[in-house]
Amino acid sequence: MEAPTPPPSSAVRRWVETWREAGKALSQVKRAELERLETSAALVQLADAFELALRTSPATRTSGLVEQQAIFSRLVG
Repeated sequence: MEAPTPPPSSAVRRWVETWREAGKALSQVKRAELERLETSAALVQLADAFELALRTSPATRTSGLVEQQAIFSRLVG
């Protein structure tokens, strides 16, 4: 099977420019959303989410980091 032919450099430049412009537009949307954000409402939602996590997740004695590292070391070894 042959390797696919890369797109012409003009197409790559157009793709990069499209995402550059999209990045600018997304930054503007993010900033506008943050400016409209009601801090007190956001804190209430965050507190509600935290309470839900406390109610639905079992308590653990550790953060799980040690167990995660053990899994990673087995995968690498």
